Amino acid sequence: MGISDAARQVPRSLLNSLTISLSVTTLNILLGAPAAFAFARFLFPGKRVSFLFIILSPLVPTAVLITPFYLIIQWLGLLGTQAAIILIHTTKSLPFTVLILSVFFRKLPDEIIDAAVIDGCTRFQAFVRVALPLALPSVCATGLFAFMLSYAEFMFSMILSGDAASRPLSVVMAALARNIDVSWSLLNAAIFIAIIPTLALVVIVWRYIVEELLSGAVKG
Repeated sequence: MGISDAARQVPRSLLNSLTISLSVTTLNILLGAPAAFAFARFLFPGKRVSFLFIILSPLVPTAVLITPFYLIIQWLGLLGTQAAIILIHTTKSLPFTVLILSVFFRKLPDEIIDAAVIDGCTRFQAFVRVALPLALPSVCATGLFAFMLSYAEFMFSMILSGDAASRPLSVVMAALARNIDVSWSLLNAAIFIAIIPTLALVVIVWRYIVEELLSGAVKG
């Protein structure tokens, strides 16, 4: 892929990365928050084993997972699609979301959840109406972490992506950097464009992560 081809792919790949990363963030919150609440507040068969598996799964080297993940994606018929990258990135980042949020939910006083149940809420309603709003700073933090992990991931993005229609920004940026005839002004411009979404997201969630935590510390 020539330098001109890679440069022309930057806008499209940026859109691909945003689509993939936002999808991974959404899935992490939708799947990770209820799972973390269940691990923190409920007793069920296999809880210890499944939670231990979740904690230890990020310790598996990425190189070991490349072949089995590739074969699974190929078997599902998703090779070369954004859905494949979203699925793998979610699988890689979800354990961190469950672990971090479960620690927060475990520290919630039992009286808060019990009071919601006494007032007529089901356990799920208590989670949605009481526990989740209280966990908003932690949810934003884990969502931001999942976004940045997906946005910057290269290995699986390179292996699973197909043509320019599904290729994320990290793969295109690597192609630009490897080119021996790279235009440094063009590369610097592409780098600046690449960091804009992350900086914008940090600014957006700043008050939910920092200001809420600081206000809680002052009130305490």
